[in-house]
Amino acid sequence: MSASECPAVSIVIPVYNVEQYLGECLDSLLAQTMQDWEAICIDDGSDDGSGAMLDEYAARDGRFRVVHKENGGVSQARNLAISMARAPFLCMVDSDDWIDPSMIETLYGTMCRDGVDMVVCGLWEHDEDSGAVLERPPLRHGKADEGVQPVNASMIESMSRYSWDKMLKTSIVREAGLAYAEDIPFSEDHLFIQLYLLHCRKISVLPRSLYHYRRRHSSATLRFVRGEAPAHYYECAVYALLRVLDALPQDMPGRERRMWHTALFAQNFHQIYLVKHVLKGKRHPEAARINRAVRKAFWVLFCKTPKTAVFRIMWCDAVRLLCRICGRG
Repeated sequence: MSASECPAVSIVIPVYNVEQYLGECLDSLLAQTMQDWEAICIDDGSDDGSGAMLDEYAARDGRFRVVHKENGGVSQARNLAISMARAPFLCMVDSDDWIDPSMIETLYGTMCRDGVDMVVCGLWEHDEDSGAVLERPPLRHGKADEGVQPVNASMIESMSRYSWDKMLKTSIVREAGLAYAEDIPFSEDHLFIQLYLLHCRKISVLPRSLYHYRRRHSSATLRFVRGEAPAHYYECAVYALLRVLDALPQDMPGRERRMWHTALFAQNFHQIYLVKHVLKGKRHPEAARINRAVRKAFWVLFCKTPKTAVFRIMWCDAVRLLCRICGRG
């Protein structure tokens, strides 16, 4: 099929050494019930057969646009693809995952019908080793809202940390100058989505699970959870969202600013606790460095956040968690 000059949706796919999984990912795009899309595939210096496979698909179907480049990381690859996007809406798909046949049509239809700035859906998590399949809802912390929702503190805190279960507006990304942080190897998705939410007024939450995430035990996320990741991954986890505090507009109304401070404090505080919990009982070779980063991040967070927000949201469990953050648990 030939590519449209102005497709409805641009699908961003960074690719690096995923020859084993790439065919399933690209075939899931070809199986979409909605045909008006382009897939911008960035071969980020793969040294397996991934690049050749991309070229084969592009030769068969003009909707696949392929760029081969030297390895620069997933954020650089995504940023390049976004700069090439011709559609008004964006979706991110990881090259070792796949999507439901109705995903693009469902998200696009919801975006147009509801006139929102973002649509988020649920996902299926497939464990590569055990074969277990777990359904993940679109919102975290047990929040079960669906339909059109305002962007408030609860929604900001509950929003999933991934890029690939969402549809975004290309115009917001470009007008706000948003990009994936290329200087951090971890939490870049979470940071990007939070910065995007700064420019949203309404989002639609779909209760359906349409994305299929492959849980690979060699992934950075699982190495992080097992306490086996390099120290700078844990530093990124506790520092990344502090950048959102710095990005709050100076002229943001006071009530909205307090809302963001409240949501970011809760997220950052629990991210710090997560790092402490993951490393508890582990003999990480750089534990001292990570603990210094945790203490520094907590102090910066505490100083930058209005104390009314701190005590309003965290008073009940602040003492308990603070003891663990400071190394007593």
